[in-house]
Amino acid sequence: MRLHYIPEGARLAAPTPLLYENRLYVICAKRLNGFFAEGEEDGLFLLITEDGLHFKEQPLGIRAQSAAIAAAQDGFHLFYTGERGICHAVSASPEGPWNRADSVISPDSAIYKDTVWQDPWLWQDDAGLWHMILGAEEKKDAGRCGCIAHCTSDNLNDWVVHPPLYTPGSLITAPASPCYFVMNGIEYLLYTASSDTCRVHYRYRLPGSDQWKHPYEDTLDARGFSSGRFVHTGSEALLIGIVPTRNLNEWDFQPERFGGYDFNTWDTGGALQCHALTQAKDHSLHLSVPSAASSILNRPNTLYWNPPNGPWTESGGTFDIHAEHLYAKLLSENSVPDVCMLSLDLECSASLQRAALAVHVDRDFAEGYYFYIEPALHRVQLRTAFRMTDQGCWAFPHEVELESFFAGKDPCIHLDFLKDHDILTLYVNHENAMTVRLRDYTGRRFGLAAACGSARFSNIRLFTPAKTNHRREVL
Repeated sequence: MRLHYIPEGARLAAPTPLLYENRLYVICAKRLNGFFAEGEEDGLFLLITEDGLHFKEQPLGIRAQSAAIAAAQDGFHLFYTGERGICHAVSASPEGPWNRADSVISPDSAIYKDTVWQDPWLWQDDAGLWHMILGAEEKKDAGRCGCIAHCTSDNLNDWVVHPPLYTPGSLITAPASPCYFVMNGIEYLLYTASSDTCRVHYRYRLPGSDQWKHPYEDTLDARGFSSGRFVHTGSEALLIGIVPTRNLNEWDFQPERFGGYDFNTWDTGGALQCHALTQAKDHSLHLSVPSAASSILNRPNTLYWNPPNGPWTESGGTFDIHAEHLYAKLLSENSVPDVCMLSLDLECSASLQRAALAVHVDRDFAEGYYFYIEPALHRVQLRTAFRMTDQGCWAFPHEVELESFFAGKDPCIHLDFLKDHDILTLYVNHENAMTVRLRDYTGRRFGLAAACGSARFSNIRLFTPAKTNHRREVL
């Protein structure tokens, strides 16, 4: 059982969801991993699911980097990236077969550069006018020209190219996977920055306004999630994107004497991931565990803990520690399952410098992966095993990107940690998420820690799929 869809021998990229007749269709590009099985090729594929976990693959017979489908009265229209612009195909079914049309949507050379015109997204407004947005670059002499292009049509065949829908003035290159949607009357614009910050960002626009607002925290997930796009299933709003793989060391960040994968380059393409998307009263967007994952992680497990150091007190599964001048640790006797969800509440004193949720930690509480919660900074920061050594200081500090922020001054913080083999996601306060892909350490233990202050860990629960369980090891 996996929480993420990963095609055999391939990677997925640029997912675009479509809900039609209570079925979720996700069109994406499929890229084979260095080998070609007989009868297989990369290109556009349709993933079809009714539960968000089990997918049927349907190849579309078109080679392209990205695409989007529009459902209209005369059938279905497919728009995909081509060599000269956005190409067009039509079909009576979202599953095809697709008949290619002659029309091509090309950038207006007076407004846009003709080098980038990618990742279409479509919607129809209340007046019946169709809109398409794309990742593009403005025709400027100076840099930072990445923008979201805008086109309209009243028949899905003839398109008018307009000035950009959004020009932040901060993007060095074209953004990827732009997405527009309306939630409770508020317009939202999402895009993945492929330069500078390399994250999924969003903006919102109030009714009657023509200005996009910049929320205080404008990031949805951290570096390990990209190409996020919106769909509402009728019962739940989802953000569907990609967790890239880390198979190659293209920039030589991986130290030669460190025989692992965790410092490899992020690839373009990977596994399909879903987040539940919610809206707050201040119009900000938040991420939490999707119902599809919760529905299969329904088997509770008993957790056993050992305190290697510190004056821990335990009552009814709640652990308290006062560690004013100490790095106090708890180590589980449970191994970390391949697929699981660990949930807990953390209550912090005002002076607490940091608390930690460690995963795949060793008996010395040294090697492993550490999610550091820093309440005073409203920050979660990831540290890996290599960073814990003296040699780790020699590495390029790229992990500064792997941070997630949470709002509010409530001393109680709720954590949901999802693990699907090498894909780890930490949700904080049902608000923000940090997804990472870590491969070097497996089969070890959970750990909890606190430093320079007081902390209480409570409601600690471990859930696994119904037919699996973790093993208990003797220390």
